[in-house]
Amino acid sequence: MMDATNEDSTTQQYVKELTSSLRRGPSGNESVYVEVPTTSLRPEPWDDEQYVEEWTSPHRREQTDTDTATKSTIATVLSDLHQATQEFKRNIANGQRTITATLHDLQGLPEDFMDRVRKNADADGNVSLTTQYTDYIPVMKYAESDMLRQRMLEAYNSRAYPENEPVLQRIVACRHEYARLLGYASYAALAMQGTMIGSAREVEIFTDRMIDLSKRMAGAEYEVLVEAKQARHPAATTVYAWERSYWMEKVRKAHHDFDEQQLRPYLGYRQVIKGVLHVSATLYDVTFRPCSPRPTLWHPSVECYEMLGADGGLQGRFYLDMHPRPGKVTHNAAFPIHTGAKGHELPEAALVCNVPNPAKGLGLMSFGAMTTVFHEFGHLLHFLFAGQGRWSRFGGFTIESDFLEAPSMMYEEWMKSWKVLRTFARHHETGQILPRDLVTKMIDAKRFGRGMWLASQTMYAKVSLWYHGTGPHFDLNQLYQSAWERATPVPFMKNNHFPYAFGHLEMQGPKYYTYLWSSVIGKDLFTEFNADDLLDPTPALRYKKMILAPGSSIPAAQLVHNFLGCNYEVDAFEQAFTSTDVANESSSTNSSSTGDSVIDSSCLSTTALVIAVLLCAVVALLLALLAFCILRRLYQRECTKYKASVDLNRVKTDQPIHMPDMQADVSV
Repeated sequence: MMDATNEDSTTQQYVKELTSSLRRGPSGNESVYVEVPTTSLRPEPWDDEQYVEEWTSPHRREQTDTDTATKSTIATVLSDLHQATQEFKRNIANGQRTITATLHDLQGLPEDFMDRVRKNADADGNVSLTTQYTDYIPVMKYAESDMLRQRMLEAYNSRAYPENEPVLQRIVACRHEYARLLGYASYAALAMQGTMIGSAREVEIFTDRMIDLSKRMAGAEYEVLVEAKQARHPAATTVYAWERSYWMEKVRKAHHDFDEQQLRPYLGYRQVIKGVLHVSATLYDVTFRPCSPRPTLWHPSVECYEMLGADGGLQGRFYLDMHPRPGKVTHNAAFPIHTGAKGHELPEAALVCNVPNPAKGLGLMSFGAMTTVFHEFGHLLHFLFAGQGRWSRFGGFTIESDFLEAPSMMYEEWMKSWKVLRTFARHHETGQILPRDLVTKMIDAKRFGRGMWLASQTMYAKVSLWYHGTGPHFDLNQLYQSAWERATPVPFMKNNHFPYAFGHLEMQGPKYYTYLWSSVIGKDLFTEFNADDLLDPTPALRYKKMILAPGSSIPAAQLVHNFLGCNYEVDAFEQAFTSTDVANESSSTNSSSTGDSVIDSSCLSTTALVIAVLLCAVVALLLALLAFCILRRLYQRECTKYKASVDLNRVKTDQPIHMPDMQADVSV
C-alpha cells in the first residue's frame, strides 16, 4: 500500500518501478503487478491512475495469470514472432521486381514519366520498370499495352514471393500460439481487446455489412467497365484485374470529361510539401521550420523540420523521407521515433512515403499521391500534438488502433476543396492556379469507382481477419482467393501471391478493418468543420484540443462524443456512400449541409429527427386551436339561434323549451 501522506512522490516512484519492470519483459518483477489492485492513486490529475492501468492490464495478464513455465514459453514465442516479422519486412523491402519494356510498350503514359524512363533506355530502346508505386501506378492506369499491364501486375503480386510464404506461416502460427497461451481462441480475439469495435465477431459483422453495401455498387460499376471494353472489343465479356484501373480511367474521361493526368502538372512535389505545411500551420496555429543546423540523417534526401507552438516554443521534430530507393520500405507510413512528454522529451516522428523525386525528373504527383501525403501528415500531426501531455504512455499512436486512422482519413477531405488546393497547386511551367472546374470534374469523376474501392478494402479486411481468426494450419492462398471472390466482381488472377508482400499483415495483424471503421468516424468528425472555408482555424483548434491533443488519455469513443455531441453511426456512412450528389463548394451555405463532406453526421440525423418531432407537435397544437375556434364559433352561432327562438316562442306559446342537439354540427 502507498503512503497517503506523500502520494505525489510515491506515485512517481511507483510508476518508475513499474515501467522499469515492464521493460524486463515476461521474466520481470511479478510483485509490482500483484500490488496494482490495492494501490490507491489520488484522482487529480485523473490520468495517473489510468496510466498505471493502461500499463499493467496487458502485462498483468502475462505476469500473474500464468505459471512460470507458461511465461517462459510466451517469451520464446514472442522472440520467434519478432524475428519472423522483421524478416517479413526485410523481404518486402528487398523483394521488388523489375520488368523490361520497349518504349513502344509505354504508349499512353504521361510525358514526364516518359522523359524519366527514356534517360535509362538501353541502345535497343528497352527500359526497366520496377514495382515501386512511381512506376506501377502509372503503368496500370495509362499503359495502352494490355500485355504490359498484365506483366506488371504479375510482377507486383510476386513481390517477396516465395521468400515470405514460410515466413507468413510462422507469423500466423506464433500469433495463434501466443493467443492460446493467454487463453484466447484466436489471435484475432486477443487483438480486438481494447479496441472500439470490441471483438472479432463484431469485425466479421461490420465487414459483412460493408460487403453487402459494396456489392450493390461494385457490380454496377463492373458492368460499366465491361461495356467500355466492348466498345473496343465487341466480344469481351470480362474485365480482368490488370484492366480494371485502365478502363476506370477511360470511363471517367468519357463520362465525366476528366483525365487525372490533367492534374499532375499542378502537383509538383515541392508545391505539395509547401501546401501541407501551410495548411497545417494555418489550421493549428503552429510554425514549421527546417532544422538548423541540419542533423546527420540516415539518407541525404531526408529533410528535417521543427514544429513551434503559438508561443514560439519548440514542440516537436519530424523527418520527411519521401522518395523510393533500393532497400527502403515500399509503403507509406508515419513512424514514431520518440514519444513526447511535456517538460521531458520532444515528440519526434518520420514521414516515409514513395512519391516522385524532383531530383530525377519533374517530380509531378498524381492526385492520389498528394492525398496520401496529406493522409500521412495527418498521422504526423496527431503524434506531435498528442506528445505534449504529462505521460508519454498516452501520446503518439497509443489511441485505440481502430481510431488511429480517423484523423488522417478526415484530413483527406481537404484535398477535395478548391479553396485549399488553390493555395499551393500551381502549374509547374506557367504558375497558373489549378482551375476550379477541373477540381469539380475530379470530384464528380472520383465518385465512379467507390464501390470497387469499398470491395477491395473489405477484401483486405477479410484476409487479415481470417488469417488470424482460425488455427495456424490452413492454405494462405486459398483463403485469400476466397476473400477476393466473396468481395469483388473482378475475376481472381492466377498466380496471385499478393499476401506475401502485404505489409499490413505484419503491422496490423487482423486489424485492416480499421481503415473502413476509421473512415466512418472520420467523415462524422469532418462535419464539424465549415466545408465552405476549410482554412478556418476556429473549428480546427477545437478539434486539436478535443481529439488530437488528448492522445489516448480519454477513450476514443468518448473523444468523438465530446467533439460531436453524439455517437458516431454507420448508417449515415452507408447513406452517403450510395449518394450520387456531387460536392459543390459554390452552393455551400453552411458547414453541415454541403461542401466537401461525403457524409452527414449521425448527430445531424438525430437533430433532424428531434426537429421533425417538434414541428409535428407544433402543427398538432395549431390544428387543435383551429378546431377549438371553429367549435366555439359554431356554439356561439347556435346559442344565438336558440336565444332568438326562445324569445319568439315566449311570444307565441307557453310550451317547454329544450336545448338543441349540437352533436350533429360538431361531427360535421
